[in-house]
Amino acid sequence: MKRIEDGIKVLQEVSFCFVRKYASLAKKERVGITDTGKTRWFEFFLDGEPIGCCGLIYQGKKVRIKGIYLLPQHRGKGNGVFMDDCLLSIAKDDGVNVVEVLTLHPRFYKSRGFKILKETYKGVFLAQIIYEKL
Repeated sequence: MKRIEDGIKVLQEVSFCFVRKYASLAKKERVGITDTGKTRWFEFFLDGEPIGCCGLIYQGKKVRIKGIYLLPQHRGKGNGVFMDDCLLSIAKDDGVNVVEVLTLHPRFYKSRGFKILKETYKGVFLAQIIYEKL
């Protein structure tokens, strides 16, 4: 089980049962947190308090970021950047060189180096970043 720590911020790999508690809140914001059986889930803790979750779905040498969710009072404070950095680091460590995300926030991902490929649904964009082969 993967664990990344930076001071009081911790991203811990967990089973789906630990992130299920965010599903109903996330659904109201069009964020899908569902047990696909193929998703590698992580819970985010700030000073020991659980405040969000995210996941990775592997498809060969490609991975899709899934279900990034933070409780509203913890947004806009660099926590989403920390989670994204952790997920990208995990993907690279696993030898993945293509990372995709379906997002409602394309400007965030564009600022992180992703290319916005297309709008897949109303207001939902597919973004992708490609790293040189490892």
